[in-house]
Amino acid sequence: MSCLTLFPYGQTLDYWWEALRGEPARLAFLFTKAVEMHAFRHNFRRNRQRGYPPAAPSFSRRGDGNGVGPDAQVAVVVPAFVYTAEHATMLAALCNALTGQTRAHRLIVVDDGSPQPIHLPDPVKVHRLEGNRGPAATRNRGIALAIADGAEIIALTDSDCRPQPGWLEALVAAFLENPQAHLLSGMTQSRDRCWLGRYHDRNGTLNGRRLTEGGGLLYGPTCNMAGCRAVFEALRFDEAFPSAAAEDIEFCYRANRLGYRIAHCANAVVEHDFGYDQLPPHRAWARFYRQFRRYADGEPLLLERHPDYLAAFTGSVEIPVARAHSEPSLTARAAEGATA
Repeated sequence: MSCLTLFPYGQTLDYWWEALRGEPARLAFLFTKAVEMHAFRHNFRRNRQRGYPPAAPSFSRRGDGNGVGPDAQVAVVVPAFVYTAEHATMLAALCNALTGQTRAHRLIVVDDGSPQPIHLPDPVKVHRLEGNRGPAATRNRGIALAIADGAEIIALTDSDCRPQPGWLEALVAAFLENPQAHLLSGMTQSRDRCWLGRYHDRNGTLNGRRLTEGGGLLYGPTCNMAGCRAVFEALRFDEAFPSAAAEDIEFCYRANRLGYRIAHCANAVVEHDFGYDQLPPHRAWARFYRQFRRYADGEPLLLERHPDYLAAFTGSVEIPVARAHSEPSLTARAAEGATA
């Protein structure tokens, strides 16, 4: 143990101090991690006062499989809230990427009450909600439409993402190869090649957490997730979560509690556009901080729903993006990095 444990969230910093041993950009990474942790500072005292069980909960597993066959119908659900030109451009790029998928599917875009209605080229149909209800409610509407349309696999992604052409094909193959998997979480990498994008890749920000006992994942993010029909017939997202913060973690936690198995699918690759590369450094760092501040805002409701979640979190590990080990080192990017 190092003296880092004396600080709030010091155990997290100490973990990374050891995990990055031998990596030249160790200090740069820890500085960035400290910025991330600062976004959670208001939660630290509350969580310490709340306390949590000393042992992580165990999840019993269901005996039934996912029921996915080779000819399974696939639907992709995308929640969208467009209020800037940047958002409109990202959504159009996503739809273009989905058009190039090697697996046939139905695309369901749900407009979460954008200031102006979203118009996309045929054959994409946009289902508009009246009023802004948040991503949980928006996904639930899309999932209901997919189920009514007979979908056997429902894949989820977001408007700021770009799936690679074989994304859906890889998800279907993974369901077939692992019939006991009910939910799949793919490999999500940052499109931003600046230091902050590299940080997200090494940090595994958008790749969920792998359970160290019992196998499977603690959770996966909805920017790159797919589930069999049975899961979405049994579970929906908790609409009490107002923004894209912890609602996917809470959904996966309930799925684990019910015995559904969540597996990682490294071949189902999605690129997430944080938008750092288009910004000057100070604005990129501000966007980075706001991102984690939003995550922090979702944590209190998550722990209200599941007080033992923190114990489960300590029994899990991050999933870094695999390419982080085959491209230039963190240090090389840190030197640019700091140029955001």
